[in-house]
Order: sequence, then structure tokens, then C-alpha cells
Amino acid sequence: MCQATIAFSIMVFILNTGSSDQELLPMPINWHIPKPSVTTPGTEYKPPVDENVVPSEYAPKIYENSEDAGPDQSFFIVGSGLTENVFVWGRDAQMPEGRRWDAQPYLVNDNYLAITLPERSYDSVYLVWVKNSHGWSRPIRLNVPQAWWCYPKHPVAGQEVRIFGRDLARRPDYTTAFVYITKHGSQGKWLDVIKADKYSATVKLPHNLSSGIYQLWLHAGNGGQFGWSEPLEITVCESPEIKTRVSHIINTDVDLHKIIHDFAEKGGGTLKLNAGMYHYRGTLKIPDNVTLEGSGIGKTILQVEHSESQDFVYSVALGWNIAPGRIHTPGDIMEYKLNVPISGRWNVWVRYATEMSPWNQSGVSGNMTLQVDDGQPVPMLNLPNTGSFGSFKWSLCASLDLKSGEHHLQWKNVKGGGISLDAYVFALDPDYQPKDNPFPETSDRIIVLQGENVTQFKTKEGELPGRITSAIWLAGDNSAIMDLTISGNPQISDGVLIQSDKPLEWVNNCRIERCRISDLEGKYAEICGVRFVRASN
Repeated sequence: MCQATIAFSIMVFILNTGSSDQELLPMPINWHIPKPSVTTPGTEYKPPVDENVVPSEYAPKIYENSEDAGPDQSFFIVGSGLTENVFVWGRDAQMPEGRRWDAQPYLVNDNYLAITLPERSYDSVYLVWVKNSHGWSRPIRLNVPQAWWCYPKHPVAGQEVRIFGRDLARRPDYTTAFVYITKHGSQGKWLDVIKADKYSATVKLPHNLSSGIYQLWLHAGNGGQFGWSEPLEITVCESPEIKTRVSHIINTDVDLHKIIHDFAEKGGGTLKLNAGMYHYRGTLKIPDNVTLEGSGIGKTILQVEHSESQDFVYSVALGWNIAPGRIHTPGDIMEYKLNVPISGRWNVWVRYATEMSPWNQSGVSGNMTLQVDDGQPVPMLNLPNTGSFGSFKWSLCASLDLKSGEHHLQWKNVKGGGISLDAYVFALDPDYQPKDNPFPETSDRIIVLQGENVTQFKTKEGELPGRITSAIWLAGDNSAIMDLTISGNPQISDGVLIQSDKPLEWVNNCRIERCRISDLEGKYAEICGVRFVRASN
């Protein structure tokens, strides 16, 4: 990461406070800013801080605090050594560098502090210090943008990117956002913001942006170097070449699955079908950069035959707060594919919900096991009742020695008992603890595996959420079908599913042109002609 902390970047501002006897305060640490530095929108804060002021070991320490508050609103601090002696710095109409505001502390004790901001202060970035007899704390800040995630995560130059988070646009009206993009220590540029509100901002990437890893920074519109969000990393990809190869005007007596797969392996293009009825089993997958083109509606017909359940792609809405249900019977098994980037001892966290008190049980600790490949089953511990089967909590339930590579993971209910299993998070860092805001994401030291993303589901009464069968699956960027009739059967609920074959990724630029979808009779879900799951144009 090419970024600098404020402690090393804003010393030029610290002594212009308007008072020569002003007490100096500790600098912030671990607040990042773009590097090289850039002129920020709005005015530059110049609070009385000095990098040589180091808080005492016994000065107040702030562990958690409210993220935002406006004039005549309260915010909360949790820590140790707290008192009612606070210093609040914020924007002022007459003093561009900001000023101290007299905030009102209440509910004060050593570990807890509530503070109300003055009604006549301005809705802006606020910096807050707390002092006890040993000196001042490090500061916290309110109302800076919090960029949590964006889509697509792998855009191309000229594409729109939507950023999600909190306080993304300038207060108080949340209509104007400031988004800066930079690449590994190079000078960046401010992006054109198409639309913005408190929780999202849509920007357009420059058409001449080269591929590579970039950082998106959001600014509050005031506060100067104190007003930056933490960076959000994106990977800009090269624009895909549109395949123009046309091949295979084929007869009806063919294996469509194999023909399409082989065609995609050679680079894709347009695969044309003669008039006639083409019979196939299961879900027909259309990969990246492949267009399946018929000879017209009613002339080229794709007919799904009765198929074994494993031949279908099931549209399961992978994500948070979605979990398999009714997996309470001893012997129930869920199996997964687990890709491990680094060998080591991995802590296994689960986000789960259970409530077994009606059956006089304190939870399901030890009732389930995890098994990797042909290894010994490992009990899942620390799974107390959470209050309901919809109240999800995080728990460290096991540790596993894993080698890098692809593995087979099996969850098994050994002793019985109900559980809603939202997700597994495997963490290589022994001190790592997942949280809900934001949710964890897979990296080289973290593996996120959604509970419903199974490869096998062997249960007596279990149910997977959104178990929907599809006739056609547009599974990759720039996949398309046109000039076809798609004919289902009693097993089919969806005519066409548009969803990436990569878990939790977005799929882009899929097309359906001049197609008819008929004879969908599946009873396990609502009939749907075209289903979109994380699909973008």
C-alpha cells in the first residue's frame, strides 16, 4: 500500500491555532491519506496538534466510538480512564482552519462517555480528544466517509463503479461526494461522481485508465487531511476483446454441453445452431464470451429432458444472512470445496444461529464436526444458544492444520440439534476476529465460505435457500443467447439464470435477444423467465 499516515503528512499545519499558549494535543495515528499528497476539497483543519506530544500510558484510551453525529446530537465513547474533560474541533464559518467547540459531556464514568455537540456547530468532520490527570488521549473523528465495498470489484476503464458504505457524501445534505483514485504512489485524480447519497456513490472511471491495482479514497468535503476515508482497493482489468469468431452450424444430434465447453476453451465467439430441436439434460452453461445463436424463435428449440438432480445448476442466493435450514438430524452432511492459499494452522469461525432451550439444551456445542479430506473429524465447540434461529453470532469453533491447495470439507451433524449456519471464516492470524460491519472478505489469510455454497447436500429434511433449477445459465461476462426457443419441463423453475460461476462475484454484459421461454413447471420455487443474481450491464 502506498499511503502515508497523518502523523507524517500534516505537520505543516499544527501551530497555526491563533493562540501562542494553546495546549498542544497528540497527533492521530493509523489514519491514512493518499501519497503523494493532494489538495482536498473544502478548508484545511489546523487543530493544535504536535507529533512530539505522546500520550501517557495512563492517559484515556478510546476503544470504540460512534461513527457520526451532527449538531445537537450525541455520540458515545467506550474506553478506559475517561473523564468529562473533552476537546472537540470542527468546522466554523468564520475560521477556515476550524475551531474548538464546547461540547456537553454526560453519563461519564471511567469506561463510558456520552457527548452532545453544540447546536450552533456545523455539520462536518469533528476531532475529539479526552483528558484525565495523566494527559490527553489520541483523537477520534466523526463523520468521515466509510467505504465498505464496491461493485464491480474488477471493472474496466470507462466503466461505472458503485461504492457502498456510510457518510459517503458531504454532510448535511448528502448530495455531493468526492472520490479520488490513485495507483501505487502515483499522482491520482478526482473522479466524476454520477450520483451520491449517504450510503452509496456512483463514479465513472476514466477511459484512458490503465489496468492494475488502484485505491479509491473518499473525502468528507471538509477537514483537510483529517477528512479521508480508509482506501478501498479495486483491480482495473483490460477491456475484454469482443469475440467475432463464428463456428459450428451444427446438426441436432450433438452433445450441447461438450460442444459449448470446447468452443469456449478455444476462445469463444458465436456458436450458431441450425433449425431443429436440440435435446439436452440438466442446466446448459454458457461461459465467458460465448454467444449461442439459433435460427429464430420456434425454429431452433432447446428442449430440457428429465434429468438427475446433480445435472442441474441450483440458483442459491449466496450471501450473508442466508443459511441452510432443517439440518437438525444426526447424519445430515454438507460438503464443500475449500481452497487454501497458505499452509498453516487456521482458526475456524462460524456465523451461526441456534435456540435449543425449548429442548432443555444450552446450544449445540460438540454436536457437529468438520472433516477435511480423509482426516479425523474435529468437533465444533463454543456454539451456545443465540436467542433464535435468526439471531446470528460469531464463534471460534475449531482450529485445523491445512496445507495449501484444494480440499474437500465435510460438515456433519453427529448428535442432532438445529443450527442456521450462515458462513465459515478460516483465519490464519490467531488474533483475527470477524465482524458484521463490514463482513469479512476472502484474502490470502482469510477464507470466506458461505454455508449454503455446498457441493453435496445429504440431509433427511434439510433445505437449501432458493433451490431453483434453471434451463440455461449465462455464467460469464459477455455470454449471450439469441434467436432461440427454450422449452422446460416439470423440473424447471427458471428459464435463464444470469449469475457468475465465481461465488459472490458479479457478471457483466450478458444478453438475451429474441428468445421465447416456455413450459416452466417447477414446483419448488416461483416460476421465473429470467433470474438475475449480481448481474450488471
